[in-house]
Amino acid sequence: MATVSSQGVLTAVAFGATTLTVKYAGTTTTTAVSVVAVSLTTVTSCQTISAPGPYAVANDIGAGLEPPATCISIDVVQNVQLDCQNHVVMGLSLSHVSGVTVTNCLVPAPTRAFGTTLTNVAIDHNSSLNGWSATGSTGLRVTNNHFVGEGVNVFSSTGSLIQNNAFDQLTEGAYAINMAGGSNNQISGNSIDGGYDGSGQKVGMDDGILLTDEAGDLVAGNTIANVWDAGVEGVDSVTNTTISANVIHNAGVAGVAAYWCTSWSEDTVSANNVSQSIQVMLAYFAVGSQCPNPSSQGGFHSNRITGNTFRNQTPGPPAYGLDLEFQTLADAAVSQNVIQGNDLGGAPGPKLFPTSGFINGGGNICPPTTSPFCGGP
Repeated sequence: MATVSSQGVLTAVAFGATTLTVKYAGTTTTTAVSVVAVSLTTVTSCQTISAPGPYAVANDIGAGLEPPATCISIDVVQNVQLDCQNHVVMGLSLSHVSGVTVTNCLVPAPTRAFGTTLTNVAIDHNSSLNGWSATGSTGLRVTNNHFVGEGVNVFSSTGSLIQNNAFDQLTEGAYAINMAGGSNNQISGNSIDGGYDGSGQKVGMDDGILLTDEAGDLVAGNTIANVWDAGVEGVDSVTNTTISANVIHNAGVAGVAAYWCTSWSEDTVSANNVSQSIQVMLAYFAVGSQCPNPSSQGGFHSNRITGNTFRNQTPGPPAYGLDLEFQTLADAAVSQNVIQGNDLGGAPGPKLFPTSGFINGGGNICPPTTSPFCGGP
């Protein structure tokens, strides 16, 4: 009746009923599986979907709608599969749903796609999306999409996967991927072109990826180019997060950065390849309107900055290839941070303050006269 792959994907084989048995670590559980025929519902006009099953959009719908009007709403329902078949849908919303898949949709400006209170929702293989925003999600998957105009905003969510998406022609000053107030989210394999022209002016996108008050995230294997600030920026609290193996080119300030109410702990910034920027990484503490929590005490504890590569430094102050200075924080707020195996490609640095808060793990490649952290431990 059904098969299960090594990745846990259940595939129907024939009509009927069977039992799925799962065994792990001495525990066994079972669940009933039914394979039944389901009729396909054809969508030809704007509507609310509130019954489970597969839906297919037969033609472009919603012409002339302006925000906040939404053409298709999927509300308070489980197990809906919406296939737009590459037709235009002027506005898409999901609310209080689970097990929903949205594919092959075009949601152009000025309308957008968004969702609230989502569980195991997949936004996959859609093109020319004018952004996707979600709040209060668990197990959200945004994969293999092409975004123009606006990017992806995911707030107060856990277990999200933002993977293999392409971002270009985005609104100036925006972020391709903006994660805030969540945990255990993964951002990987995305291609981001922010449109920054290297002029030193605020042209194109601000940051490629922005993390605000996030914990346990993985940001890995992304290609980020042409942003006027940073490839990846952390704001306020960023904890137990890994930023690794990203390729960042032509970032106006730094490959990885933290300025506003910086409170980083147990984070890893490793094996990133940064080129044509002022710095591979820049971090300090400042308070301003960009801080979600301006009363934060701030800090930089037990972080690992290892194995990053920096090439073709762009001239501009400050001139240090790696610059982590916390002049406005008490020395006790900066501790046990490891600097190891970074190749600054001839750029001076690392510049670190207070130096008591950093550990030289050795293997840093940089002009030996510019920092005691160059060379061995």
